[in-house]
Order: sequence, then C-alpha cells, then structure tokens
Amino acid sequence: MIAYYINIEILGTELLIDEILKILGNKIKIGKIIHPNDKNPKTGEKYDFGLIRLLHPKVYIDDDELKYSFGCIGLSYPKVYIDDDKLVGYLSWFSDFIKEYFDIFYTLGMEKACFVTNIYYTKSFLSLELFDSDFLKQIASYKISISIPMNIYEVTEQEIIEMLRNRPY
Repeated sequence: MIAYYINIEILGTELLIDEILKILGNKIKIGKIIHPNDKNPKTGEKYDFGLIRLLHPKVYIDDDELKYSFGCIGLSYPKVYIDDDKLVGYLSWFSDFIKEYFDIFYTLGMEKACFVTNIYYTKSFLSLELFDSDFLKQIASYKISISIPMNIYEVTEQEIIEMLRNRPY
C-alpha cells in the first residue's frame, strides 16, 4: 500500500501574499502563510521571505483492496478515495495549477517553488515515478528556483489508514 501527499510551497523575498490570496480565493486549501515581515517565534528575527503552502485537494491512495473513504484535503470533496488508475489525474492537477497560476505568481514576487512530496508505504519494494519529463520541462521553464524534496516513511497499513482518517486538513 502506498499513499502520496504533495503540496506546493511558493516563496519570495517580496512575495505579495495578500494579492495571491485574492487571486486564489477559496479555490485551494492554504496550509501555511509567512509574510516577509513576520517574526520567527523561535529566534524573534524577521523571516525576510514570504511563503504560502498550497495543499493538493486530494490524498492519493494506491491499493486495489482498500475500499475506505477518508477525510482528505478538500476543495469540494471532503471525503475522497481515488483508484490507482487515477494517479495521472492527481498529478495533472499540479500541471493545470502551474499553467493557470505560476505566471501570475511570478509577477507577484515568486522566486522559488517547492513541490514537497510525502510518501507513506508498507513493507514492500518501493519504486515510483511521480513526475514525468513533461511535468519537469514545464516547471523548469519558469525563471525561479525549483525543488522537489521527498519524505518517505515506511509504516504499517493500519498507520496509513489512521493517518488519512485523522488528517487535520
């Protein structure tokens, strides 16, 4: 069993966060916001960069036998189960989002984008390709720094089920 969770972090030293939020409206769940003048609670110093964490509207679960509905990250579908044949649709959401918004975000101060990927899998061989060459060409066309950090967790099937049921967003 494999579960994927991906979000996009947009960063910039002069990122116009309020303008980006106006453009996005309620089309996407926002996970975190840091304004450039906000202070780090640990150090008391200004961050000197802005950040918006944008959450994917769904959690993708790859398992033919699993027939649960989970509380997921929701735009309009608060409980979603996606069959493994729909992974292309899951990832195409990112492609569509980039096409629609990245030019605008660039004009509003985006200097860097991170596609933070969390992968949870049970004790089995793990081999995957999340981002194909077309997707990588698309994001490479922007004049910004791009990174794709991945966090990979080996967990039990029950831990994946509980994690997805109890997800806070």
